[in-house]
Amino acid sequence: MRSDLEKNVTDEQLAEIQQILKIHYPNEQMNKIDTVVPYMVSEGMRKKEVKNKLEQFKKAKLIITDRLHGMIFATITATPCIAFGNSNGKVKKTCMVGLSIMNI
Repeated sequence: MRSDLEKNVTDEQLAEIQQILKIHYPNEQMNKIDTVVPYMVSEGMRKKEVKNKLEQFKKAKLIITDRLHGMIFATITATPCIAFGNSNGKVKKTCMVGLSIMNI
């Protein structure tokens, strides 16, 4: 979940989500995976960086995100995903377009 100005989910809501998951899945470990890395990625390392990130997503049993790229990475790796909207609307718009393409 994002922590920048585009964030729509409050810290209290996030804590509630985490608590619900702990109750229903007490033996599962929760990890934070971010699609944004805190360092510059050189052009020569981009493919490796994306591959590593996709491997992280592939190993997850569930992705909860409010980032468009989190939703895309979950889709690529066929990992179940719960996507929350953010303030820029990209997640919601992408979901709506996807659903209309699939006639859902």
